[in-house]
Amino acid sequence: MIKGFDKSEFREVFLLSLVYIRNWSGFKTGTEEGINKLSDVAGLFSVNFFTKRLDSDYASRMQDYLMELIGILKGMGSFWQPPEE
Repeated sequence: MIKGFDKSEFREVFLLSLVYIRNWSGFKTGTEEGINKLSDVAGLFSVNFFTKRLDSDYASRMQDYLMELIGILKGMGSFWQPPEE
């Protein structure tokens, strides 16, 4: 938690942001499942696909890292799943 904020304040900010999202001119009905908390989306950037980029074996392991990232995206709902081949 951020110092000075409690969980109820974060919940209020999140719910308020949902109102703004739905009122956005580019919002498409039916895409509600794709709305995630910022903390969940930020967590994506802590996976190996992003954090191991400077490792000498990154290119050879990139496919493994990508599969890890895709697995996390699948857990975020069907909106975030990659297209079928």
